[in-house]
Amino acid sequence: MGRRYRFGLKTASRKEERDILRRVEALREDPGLLIPECIHGAHRIFRREERALRRVASLADDQKSLERASRRGPPLA
Repeated sequence: MGRRYRFGLKTASRKEERDILRRVEALREDPGLLIPECIHGAHRIFRREERALRRVASLADDQKSLERASRRGPPLA
């Protein structure tokens, strides 16, 4: 008889949930953490993405501005 595979969702434990929230807070304060560190001048590749992330992060307090920004340009994620 074949092997049974289980499909479904897993609920995050409290520890995992706290870890996720801690990471989200860190990203909210410094979105540049998403940009990889490059050597030999390759950081220029990600300059546009970093600028877009910082612009969106500056709008974090204004819901209406965030909605407007979400309709412009290519999606960040």
